[in-house]
Amino acid sequence: MAAAVVNRVCEETTTLGDITIEKGTVVSADLFTLHRDKKIWGEDAEEFRPERWLLNENINTPTEYYYPFGEGREFVLE
Repeated sequence: MAAAVVNRVCEETTTLGDITIEKGTVVSADLFTLHRDKKIWGEDAEEFRPERWLLNENINTPTEYYYPFGEGREFVLE
């Protein structure tokens, strides 16, 4: 099972909107919740739909929101 939370250290001071994240700050992403967010995946976010992960230009998959192994689908192949 993949990690439910992914942590990263901010490598340089960054501003996102009106939020400043200082260099060295640990930033965490709650992947369990992100992978089930209906605003991203639609009302069927809780359903298993393998076609979400196909590399198909006809399928609108927000892959920037999907980190099954903490780094995305290609990470395991590296």
